[in-house]
Parts: sequence; structure tokens; C-alpha cells
Amino acid sequence: IHAKSVTADGKVCVVGTANFDFRSFYLHFENCILAYKSKCVSEVEQDFLDTQAKSQEITIDQLNKKGPVYALLQAVLKIFSPLM
Repeated sequence: IHAKSVTADGKVCVVGTANFDFRSFYLHFENCILAYKSKCVSEVEQDFLDTQAKSQEITIDQLNKKGPVYALLQAVLKIFSPLM
């Protein structure tokens, strides 16, 4: 499942599949939960911090060094992005 999460002020979080666009709100069946002053708010926040600690920053120079095969693949796959 591809989910998104937002936390604010350590008191509220939203977790779900919805994007903030027309398709998600009107054409797709998306789900979200809102938690307020719940234990899961701190758990979602901690999960984000754990993931961030394991992450690596990618610079624009690194992206530009991917090469022509990567650029071609990206261009071909971009054709299908409106269908997703």
C-alpha cells in the first residue's frame, strides 16, 4: 500500500492513500484516518524520524549522472503517468 502521512504539533496526524488532487477526491476511492491526541500520533512521528535517519540525500548532480539509458526509461514511463 502506498500511503502518505502528516503530523502536526505532536497532537494530530493524518494517514492514508489520498493525494491532494482532483482524481483522488472525485474519481478514486481513497481512505484516510485523522488521529487527534492519540498514541498513534507519536508513533507516526517516530516512524517518520526513523525513516529519515535511514535516508540518503540525493543531489541534482547525482541525478544528472544517471546516464542516457535512465533518461530514456524515465521518458518512456512518463507517458503512463496520467494513468496512475
